[in-house]
Amino acid sequence: MDNIKLAPLILIFVEVAKKKSFTAAAKKLGLSKSAVSQQIKRLEEATRQQLLIRNTRGLVLTSVGKALLARSELLSQQLSLTLTELSSAKAQPSGSFKVAVPPFFEKGFVVPALRQLCLEFPLLTPEIVVSGTWLDLIEHNLDAAIFGGHIEDSNYRALSIGKVSEIFCASRRYIQEQGELTKIENLS
Repeated sequence: MDNIKLAPLILIFVEVAKKKSFTAAAKKLGLSKSAVSQQIKRLEEATRQQLLIRNTRGLVLTSVGKALLARSELLSQQLSLTLTELSSAKAQPSGSFKVAVPPFFEKGFVVPALRQLCLEFPLLTPEIVVSGTWLDLIEHNLDAAIFGGHIEDSNYRALSIGKVSEIFCASRRYIQEQGELTKIENLS
């Protein structure tokens, strides 16, 4: 017997046996009732065993059919699990992730955020580019950029992530020597 050719027939058999109905199995598999019936007939011919007894009330598994179902359900479950894992791996972001940030911004804000991102998506490889000037995303092959100030006319989507306020402080000695500052322009 050719195992590769029998595998799909066994998977169809599992559905028929679990549903105890050709019609319900056909609906679940997206096949016609006659196609499912033909596949079961092919499986019975290949194994030279009767697997199902068809009657007016539905169908009943033979002892060989029960044994085949017990062994084959695990195959069906493993295949479903494998396909689910493949789909989720495909949906998970992977590869390099390159982001530009201003100086002094990377340690306190970006590195912790990227650490969390990598915990959630372990297939990502982050790269940080520290720059005091705006870097064009396409020109520098960046996935994202954090920039202070206004962006020149651009087709990029920009989101504000916060505001930075500047606070100037002076020591008592400076104020005693220079006097109190009321305007930034008076700062020499």
